[in-house]
Amino acid sequence: MITMASKMRLSHADYTVGWICALPLEMAAAKLMLDEVHENLPLQSSDQNNYIFGNIERHNIVIACLPSGVYGIASAATVAMQLRSSFHSIRFGLMVGIGGGVPSKDADPDIRLGDVVVSVPTNTDDGAHGGVVQYDYGKAMNNGIFQRTGTLNSPPPILLTALSKLRTTHYTEESRVPEFLDGINRMGPKQAANFARPTQADCLYMTDYHHVIVNSHNCDGCDKNMAIQRTNRVHNNPEIHYGVIASANQVMKDSHTRDKLGCELGALCVEMEAAGLMNNYPCLVVRGICDYADSHKNEAWQGYAAADAAAFTKELLLATSVKLIEQAQTVQRILSDSDTNTDETSENEEILENTANVSYRHRRKCYKCEKYGHWKSECPVPTCTKCGEVGHWRNECPVPTCWKCGEVGHWRNECSVPTCWTCKENGHLSKECPVPTCWKCKSLGHYATTCTRQNGYCFKCGDWGHFAETCWK
Repeated sequence: MITMASKMRLSHADYTVGWICALPLEMAAAKLMLDEVHENLPLQSSDQNNYIFGNIERHNIVIACLPSGVYGIASAATVAMQLRSSFHSIRFGLMVGIGGGVPSKDADPDIRLGDVVVSVPTNTDDGAHGGVVQYDYGKAMNNGIFQRTGTLNSPPPILLTALSKLRTTHYTEESRVPEFLDGINRMGPKQAANFARPTQADCLYMTDYHHVIVNSHNCDGCDKNMAIQRTNRVHNNPEIHYGVIASANQVMKDSHTRDKLGCELGALCVEMEAAGLMNNYPCLVVRGICDYADSHKNEAWQGYAAADAAAFTKELLLATSVKLIEQAQTVQRILSDSDTNTDETSENEEILENTANVSYRHRRKCYKCEKYGHWKSECPVPTCTKCGEVGHWRNECPVPTCWKCGEVGHWRNECSVPTCWTCKENGHLSKECPVPTCWKCKSLGHYATTCTRQNGYCFKCGDWGHFAETCWK
């Protein structure tokens, strides 16, 4: 867990994971998941965010939070934009916090308070979704019909790969989320009180039954007979669900709209920020369920749900390869390439239009830079012979090369290949060296029993020039 005794200070370029929260409570839960907290870094004047810096094992993480009281899609997009402008090495983002659960009529999946929902690409009756759907963006049609338009990007491939690995592990092993939650409870009474599982019962009321006392912060006045009877779980550990998260610029407190989103989109959760990130900040969304998005909504489960989501995110990062993250493109590069491709589309269309009357074999397309107008052999875009990437020469390549083993991807001081102190060759240790050593003349290539040298090292007096059997001292 978190260590704060001796904070270390890294540079902006050392941070590769951008973790965004909407609430201070969520940011506090994220901080508790760090193994170490780092010193703060100076920021440019255009960046209004406040950050917490730290690491989880070898992952260096910068955590940002939305301004207090300023929530929603636009605020999330602004925070993400400022984060990536200050930290150019960010490879992917994480949107972690609380959300409202969308219960299923047939209890499949059986979503309860304290569970975790993770956004993943999903095919539903409404079509294919990248994991997050902005349900209030579209067209108002005749007869009161609302047609949703636009699509949001899927999470980055590196995170989807890590998710597959983690889900595979959970088929045969227990999740580590309860372990991380227990770690919070051991930190002290304040942390335990803010993020402990509530004693308040987990009640899901029928869709048509609304909260009785409007300004009440609990459901003590509500009729428990109107609660849906559900089978008790054999444990209180959070379950992890994967699917669609519905996002919009409004707080959801309507059970009928909630159920409609569940039927039409297959949504498992509703929230307010993710839609502002997906197309401008490649990320994965993780939500801890703190209510059922109905009139009975209250804050009793928020601390525990925030801790659940943060704990799962830590487990996911531990399953994510540091080497793959270092090799992945930065968010800045991904978005820059996306903008370039958009501009090139119109250029390519113009070239194709000008060559419309020319046979296909004369419509020259370079399969190196994907542009029309020249062949690959004529392409002016450089290719690095070291890492194979297009866009820079070998002498400009940022990928390290080990002078010891000659491999690309790490420095010499990080090399795992052993070096023999005896023969100075790489690939084995001195105790495994096949080259013989003569203790008489200190030469390599023969043993002392076959040594033919007349002069050598005397182990009796320690001098050079004679052997022990002819020593006169």
